[in-house]
Amino acid sequence: MHPMLAVAVLVTTIAGVPGVAGHADGAANVAQFDKPTHIAVDRANGDLYVTDRNNNSVRKLSGGGVSTFLLHTTKSPAALNFDGPMNGGIAIEPPGTYSQSPGYGRMLFISSSGAHQVAQIDVFGYPGVHDFEFVGVRDVPGGADFPFYQGLYPAFNTPTAIALDRWRYLIGQDRDIFVANTGDGSIRRLTRRINFEAEYYTRSVVTCARGFTAPRGLAVGPDGSLFVADTGSHTIRRVAPDGTVTTVAGVAGVAGSDDGPALASHLNTPTGIDVDDAGNVYISDTGNHTIRRLRTDGILDTIAGKPGVGGYTDGDGPVARFSGPVGLQVAADGSLIVADTSNHVIRKITIGPKRRAVRH
Repeated sequence: MHPMLAVAVLVTTIAGVPGVAGHADGAANVAQFDKPTHIAVDRANGDLYVTDRNNNSVRKLSGGGVSTFLLHTTKSPAALNFDGPMNGGIAIEPPGTYSQSPGYGRMLFISSSGAHQVAQIDVFGYPGVHDFEFVGVRDVPGGADFPFYQGLYPAFNTPTAIALDRWRYLIGQDRDIFVANTGDGSIRRLTRRINFEAEYYTRSVVTCARGFTAPRGLAVGPDGSLFVADTGSHTIRRVAPDGTVTTVAGVAGVAGSDDGPALASHLNTPTGIDVDDAGNVYISDTGNHTIRRLRTDGILDTIAGKPGVGGYTDGDGPVARFSGPVGLQVAADGSLIVADTSNHVIRKITIGPKRRAVRH
């Protein structure tokens, strides 16, 4: 056999106590989560924001410690509601988004899935502490397209994953936020703008793609394409900038775990998804308890975990074990941050340089 190029993959736990569900802040190795589901990575400083689903809170991992960033457990109008499995998407705007108005460029977007709303909050608490703006009508599912004032319209139906476009904007330009409208199988585009009076506001919410089966993962690629983990159909699909939808990995309606040419290989309930700067797509293959990669050459491979074997183990990729991982994000250094949901921990996957495997 000719020598093959392999990738060095190392899985470590960076927060939480494996197998222990709870709600405890403190040092990362003793902090507790209860079904952490989706993750947002702040590329300014490496901080992580996690939707801690069963605790109905947003947790923050920073400097080796975990704190509770948002805790909304009441039934007040401002309460978040993450509801059932795989819900509660989250995304953060990158630093320096608006070079002329930096205070407005750091919005945190949170899917209040059970309330059919998307919450928007300035991560720095400006102008007040944790001021919320909600898009959509609380407890009213919908998918109405509309411009301008958002509070009058039911905009979302069980929103989950959130992804932001990759561009840098000046005042007067738009930013697109994509939301998986899981309840009706569509993708919604929420457009925001900061105007010349320094007002940052929602301009519109429209449907940009339909025909998915419970989409639960979104990521924007370097060319502006939107990648969708079409969870219910066991596929990854691509929405091109012109709106064309194609399947890029998996076989629709057929669950499996085999690697190889992407359109002939299989996935099992894929959820979390992200794309690196080179265009490789990383996938939390939740039903298989593995992390998969759709390479730019069209090959789907498994980089961590063993298909169909749930558990908890740190170590090299093939040795590592996960239990129902959901959220996945590419960090600024190229590593992957994974919400290992049913293990109640946050994991890090370090992907090293290629090395030459042993000749057989």
